[in-house]
Amino acid sequence: DQPVKAMERDKVITCRYTLRENPPDILLTNYKMLDFLLLRPADRDLWRYNTPDTLKYLVVDELHTFDGAQGTDLSCLLRRLKSRLDIPSGHLCCVGTSATLGEKENAPDVLGYAASVFGEPFDADALITEERLSAGEFLENDMAVRFDLPDPGDTNDLDPESFDSPLEYLGRQAFLWFGDEGPRKDGESDDEWRVRLGTLLRGHVFFQNFLKVLGGRPMEYSDLLGRLVKVAPRLGEREDSYGSLVLDSLVSLVSHARKREGERLRPLVTVQVQGWLREMRRMVASVPLRESRPELFFSDDLKADRLSRTLPVIHCRDCGAMGWTSSEDQDDGSVEIRDLKSFYSGFFNKSRKIRYLFPGEAGGEHRGLAGKTRKLCPSCMTLSDVRDGGPCPLCGEPGLVPVFVPDSQYQKTLKDGTVKVLSSNDCPFCGSSRGLSIFGARSTTLSSVMISQTMTSRGNDDKKMLAFSDSVQDAAHHAGFFGARTYRFTLRTAMAKYIADGGEGKTLSEFAAGLPRYWSSKLDGGEYVSTFIAPDQAWRREFARLKETGTLPGGVFLENLSKRLGWEAFTEFGLNSHIGRTLEKSGVAVASPDPAFFAHSAALVLEALRNELPGMAPPEEREVSFFLSGLVQRMKTKGALYHPELEEYIRR
Repeated sequence: DQPVKAMERDKVITCRYTLRENPPDILLTNYKMLDFLLLRPADRDLWRYNTPDTLKYLVVDELHTFDGAQGTDLSCLLRRLKSRLDIPSGHLCCVGTSATLGEKENAPDVLGYAASVFGEPFDADALITEERLSAGEFLENDMAVRFDLPDPGDTNDLDPESFDSPLEYLGRQAFLWFGDEGPRKDGESDDEWRVRLGTLLRGHVFFQNFLKVLGGRPMEYSDLLGRLVKVAPRLGEREDSYGSLVLDSLVSLVSHARKREGERLRPLVTVQVQGWLREMRRMVASVPLRESRPELFFSDDLKADRLSRTLPVIHCRDCGAMGWTSSEDQDDGSVEIRDLKSFYSGFFNKSRKIRYLFPGEAGGEHRGLAGKTRKLCPSCMTLSDVRDGGPCPLCGEPGLVPVFVPDSQYQKTLKDGTVKVLSSNDCPFCGSSRGLSIFGARSTTLSSVMISQTMTSRGNDDKKMLAFSDSVQDAAHHAGFFGARTYRFTLRTAMAKYIADGGEGKTLSEFAAGLPRYWSSKLDGGEYVSTFIAPDQAWRREFARLKETGTLPGGVFLENLSKRLGWEAFTEFGLNSHIGRTLEKSGVAVASPDPAFFAHSAALVLEALRNELPGMAPPEEREVSFFLSGLVQRMKTKGALYHPELEEYIRR
């Protein structure tokens, strides 16, 4: 696009030459760009109209991020700016914004830091912090009229896992706390119920104590429970999860409750729940000594001697089989991991040294699989073939662990004709292609699941999300990753809703065609497009026009969007049915052959086999059904299902 040289109704000036000739009243820039503007000869015209008193305000956003060397660089840059414009001391109004200013007690340190960065003095009252009501001020006109906690015998009803939806859970919690007064009444709107729920909560002594104990400060669940037990001893009568479930119940009700301010509904109180997660990277599991069980560890937490008796964990994304993985030393049979980085490199390059070790005997659950049982020494981490009861031939340790080592090697012929031996990561139990993967999850994966769960929840009526990143490069990657993941989860939620609302029992073709019709009738045009447009289609000109002007694209665009939605439904139950947290793997829905049609097909195949292979022993009907079932399942997961969009591909 050509740079814009004049202000338009929906565009701002983007031509740098125009901006230099006509400098704006407000310059919005960043640290590095301001440095360039002070250095480059081409930008000197930007400053030519400035007198010493022209620049009046200087604002630095997220001031707390300029710490250490960055703070020194920023302070030097600001002093260069003031020197370039010949601004006298005390003239410039400097402002630093931050959401992490801390308590008022820290004011002298914060003001001193700001003065050193800006090179300007700050008065004692220059620090503006938030003002919030204390618990006493908030509850000033509320009298405690309810005192009972949910009955300890109702632990199952307090558990969110016992309910199909957040709203069902909230209704039950309201009953447990307030009896018949709590749940939503017939004819009562959701807004009316939420306001009434807020009134009920304000009159409960436990809610009042809850606010007073918190005191407006963040507090860990364990600490909060410990303090609440002192004012409500019944909370600590049981050693199970009763206390935390009661607290979960209360926080859920408080989050859902509202108060009316004029025509608007506002939260009863602002609830902020912080969930701290550690990404599951470089995970290892111990090899159990004698009758103990394996334990999972973060390898970074272990000292060298403890780490040497652990191995990385492997799991199948389809059947859930779990075991250890390592690389075997060809000389002494050792599988000790001396360098995790080297092991990961070998694993992802399919090194022939990679071994998978699954607990158990080949004669048991692993019967019939290619591989053999070997003995793993938990002391020296050596694989051996000693008989049962024998000690480790290397160190003499008697408590060897039987492990099944599948035959995972295969040969690949390269372009130059040489044959290379590689290690396959196909699951030996279910046969899933590339199903074995290193157990773990990085922060982006964990965050994407949390985002999807939160944004698709029917209990979320304020669907806004802000993600922070450490660098610009990571931010771009995270944005794309979150967009792709949340799109997939949104689709699955939409499909689950359609299934529950009449889509169950349809053929796959009918389901794929009915899904777009269902949602286009439920949502207005703009909402339908913005909800279901795929991330790789967001660049389309029609979608950009919708975001800018609110004008709904028509014709081919909407038709293609519906086709894409139908295709996604088709692949969700076919080619992609085992990839990720699909509807099939999560137990929501599965596509399977019609029983009557399948039985008829099996009978036809059986008859054909008996007629065309007279010299062979006739197979049983049960065997034919098993074979066809496996064949259909294999075809489904490999994408061998007919779809009209594949017609040209099939023809060619």
